[in-house]
Amino acid sequence: MANKHRGYVPIEIGGETYQLRYDFNALAQLDQRLGQSFFKVLSEGNIGFHVIREALVAGLSNPANGRGAATKVLQHLEVAKIDYYIDKIFEGLEAAGLIKPKDAEGEVDAGEDDEGEA
Repeated sequence: MANKHRGYVPIEIGGETYQLRYDFNALAQLDQRLGQSFFKVLSEGNIGFHVIREALVAGLSNPANGRGAATKVLQHLEVAKIDYYIDKIFEGLEAAGLIKPKDAEGEVDAGEDDEGEA
């Protein structure tokens, strides 16, 4: 079961459901494996298969999936589901509070006052 409040997002790979989570350690591992900041890669639009695979491995390397689950899952990745994997990676980043949800971009919080108003 997903617990988005703790940053977990369910992802189905090879007919099994796993939990994707991007915490500090997962992102540090990802940066190390990519040799640069993951967020820099995203901002440059260099999201290739290698980046997606590494992002999935980092996000799947958490206690909810058990030891070694992340590398076991790699053999079940499907090219036809690339958009699904990308969506889940972004959903995981949103659940971790690292990026704003798509529907929140450009929206103004109704509780905010304009500057200078009393």
